[in-house]
Amino acid sequence: MPSEIRQILFRPAEAARALLDHARRTRRNLPQGDVVECFVEAATRTRGPGFCLVIDPSRALPRGEGCAELIRVSLDGEELMQALIAFCDEQAIPLPLEGQKSLQRFGEQIGMVITLDEHLGEGRSVLAQLGHHMA
Repeated sequence: MPSEIRQILFRPAEAARALLDHARRTRRNLPQGDVVECFVEAATRTRGPGFCLVIDPSRALPRGEGCAELIRVSLDGEELMQALIAFCDEQAIPLPLEGQKSLQRFGEQIGMVITLDEHLGEGRSVLAQLGHHMA
């Protein structure tokens, strides 16, 4: 049975934006400050690729306080996948409803890989399947 594979690649800045928006929507507490670096973390034998935000909290400190050390926040693939699906919906990037979705590292970018089997239908967005639209 033939299969179709689609790939949507996201630059690190887009993935960081998607994660920050997702954190606001889900009320996930992230350290205050500016994201000064972001990158895809390599997959391991036990988990797929993740994503790391490096946050400089010094701008969140009251003026005159000393320098704060950078904070690394690692996010797992499940949270990243949820954030990227919402990002695609917000940016009107069509995603098939059916199909197996996974994350893969493509150099410095993160890719959502969607595998569709011949018998699976297409056309509706992933969030429509969930029965709601994330606000």
